[in-house]
Amino acid sequence: MRDAMRRRAIVLGLLCGTALAALAATPSPSGTAAEQAVTRGGIEHTARPCCGGIGPTSVAVDTVGNVYVAWDRYRVIRIAQDGTRTTLLDRDGDGVHPFDFPRDVAVDGRGNVYVTGGLTDNVFRITPDGAIAQILDARGDGTHPFDGADGVAVDAVGNVYVTGYSSDNVFRIAPDGTITQILDANGDGTHSLEGPADVAVDESGNVYAIGVRSNNVFQIAPTGMITHVVGDGQPTRFSLKPRSAIVIDSAGFLYVVGFVVGAQTQS
Repeated sequence: MRDAMRRRAIVLGLLCGTALAALAATPSPSGTAAEQAVTRGGIEHTARPCCGGIGPTSVAVDTVGNVYVAWDRYRVIRIAQDGTRTTLLDRDGDGVHPFDFPRDVAVDGRGNVYVTGGLTDNVFRITPDGAIAQILDARGDGTHPFDGADGVAVDAVGNVYVTGYSSDNVFRIAPDGTITQILDANGDGTHSLEGPADVAVDESGNVYAIGVRSNNVFQIAPTGMITHVVGDGQPTRFSLKPRSAIVIDSAGFLYVVGFVVGAQTQS
């Protein structure tokens, strides 16, 4: 399995903010270039920009075509198919817990939106009716802290997966609210995890997390088994640097974005 995943892993180069997205050919007729990009149809996922600029940092699309964008320092907006824009989340968070610096956004099959606050070390859920709730904060699971909220993904049964870039870990939040650390700095026991950024989950429930400082990718199986699937410790072959991104297609191919052009093809 490890060799198969290594053969499948494709590392793409980017200069600053390369997107992993399927965009329609016709841009929006008005607005800035960034606004035009997020209002096109068919976007699946984007990498977050590397240079700390103000603008969109992540995008997701629901099953009916609404686009959700983590925008600027404090906002998450929804763009409906008719172009109507609605702010779903701002610096007030849920009214009790503040929200600052959105890093990633995801949406589940029921239309619930999940977003990470990079400077407030938390994760919010916004339901289709607009109810906002903080579902994870800096306390993590009560034993393992959560620091530097970054990537977020959700599986078919409603489990939410988030990365703590500064705390070097990955958490799962079950539909009943149970929080579990599923990966930490120890990695698979042989290869360490440092600076986990983006996270993705496949149709079988396997979770994949990028370690940008450790220059690797881990797979966490539903059984809890951890496997080092990308990364040979040689940055000259490829380099996973902030902001990196990861997606999985319907055939199970794993795509990873980094800064240095290269391909991991060894068996």
